[in-house]
Amino acid sequence: MTYSGPELLGGMFYLPNQLTLLEQKHFVKFYLENKNSFIQPVFRSGSKIHLKMFCLGKHWNSLTNKYENSSNQIPNWMIEIINKYCKNLYPTQNLDFDICVINHYVGSDRLGLHRDSAESKETIASGHPVISFSIGASANFLFNEKYLQWNELKNAKQILLNSGDIITFGEKARLCYHGVNKLKISNKNPFSSFLNNGRLNFTFRKY
Repeated sequence: MTYSGPELLGGMFYLPNQLTLLEQKHFVKFYLENKNSFIQPVFRSGSKIHLKMFCLGKHWNSLTNKYENSSNQIPNWMIEIINKYCKNLYPTQNLDFDICVINHYVGSDRLGLHRDSAESKETIASGHPVISFSIGASANFLFNEKYLQWNELKNAKQILLNSGDIITFGEKARLCYHGVNKLKISNKNPFSSFLNNGRLNFTFRKY
């Protein structure tokens, strides 16, 4: 299945309203079955990340910014959904995902501008993409080619991600800075009661 969604940066694609309601339900069901395993990561400085996280394939250690082996594997059905929507976006890449970082945002939770740089040098150099699925509450997604201080975020590029949207960044955009600064709570979201009016973000990557 081929898509021609807008390319936000070189190698960064935004595919709105892609995941079907049934596919989104599968992800919500997975969250509900594993929600007790979500933790609030803590940096070495002692500061906490403003969200809860659960990892599949490999666990990201926030104290070391490195991945560790995990017994929690990515289900095959998730990989099938990735291939359904994203396989043809990067025709020169052999898509192969062995990590999924799942973030759950509620209330005022946010994620500051950062780059996904804990993966292997070979993966980053190849431009292998990161694939991100949004489910639940909408959120302001910020992205920029260079780092911005908190008081400069108004200068960042911004897009509103809704439930069912997909965003990818690979090739030249693989190390772009990105983050989430605000949730948009809506009673129209069918998953509100299951997610505590929050948002799930399933981010797939290759180590």
